[in-house]
Amino acid sequence: MGYREENACHVSTNNHGVSYYFFQYSMYSQRFFNDVLLDNISFDSRILHVYLFSLKERRKIFRSILEVVLRTLKDKSLIIVFTCLLIAYAVLYFVVPLYVMGYVNKENREGLQSLVSGIIEDSVNGTERVRKIYEWMTNSTHLTNVYRSCSIDNYIVFIPKPPFICLRLVGEEYPLWFLSSRCGACMEYSLLFREMANAANLTVRSVHNPGEDHNWDEVLINGEWIIVDAGWPILNPSSSFYEVGRGLNVSYVYGMYLTEH
Repeated sequence: MGYREENACHVSTNNHGVSYYFFQYSMYSQRFFNDVLLDNISFDSRILHVYLFSLKERRKIFRSILEVVLRTLKDKSLIIVFTCLLIAYAVLYFVVPLYVMGYVNKENREGLQSLVSGIIEDSVNGTERVRKIYEWMTNSTHLTNVYRSCSIDNYIVFIPKPPFICLRLVGEEYPLWFLSSRCGACMEYSLLFREMANAANLTVRSVHNPGEDHNWDEVLINGEWIIVDAGWPILNPSSSFYEVGRGLNVSYVYGMYLTEH
């Protein structure tokens, strides 16, 4: 099934070979529009409330924090606990996202083609390759969907099976981290499917809907784009699925293509 014309507005390409396109998406028009310009796009945005403290209130907060720190420094056991927490914070929020994820992503890329070749073995056409990759990704023995799981700032997620703690992606730079962490939500599923489909020589784009905080993929099969949402999961639903079936506002979304196979 196809429901769009390829008239998206190309915006930029980053140094990881990912091209960004903005396009208007609507079940009513079911078209791209040539006049979609970056300056004219108005995303649904969440209101950010910024509370400005007076100088007096800031001093109270600073004094309270200082008192806690000073009490902690008087107790050796608390110093040890505080130091361990500080080290854990540094590792989880700086070392892992800045160094470990990049290294793991690079290592997994070297084996990606072999992994995908094994999954799509004996496939006779693009539709079958899409189905096999989708089925592999939605098999819980391979990957764990942590949507609605208990988490700390949507980065550290607690899961009911080993390793019990999942570290989600920080940004979209290292999509193959998901192959090692083996746990994630719609963003991880969308980015990994894009990488695997691309390795299977399919024309694919990951679609991001910032206003509703959801991601999915679309694959070009026989000249028509089909929806693949491994994070939901659903394969090839109707074009009205997100607006009618799920009640999402998908007035504006953006797609990311890999420019190199």
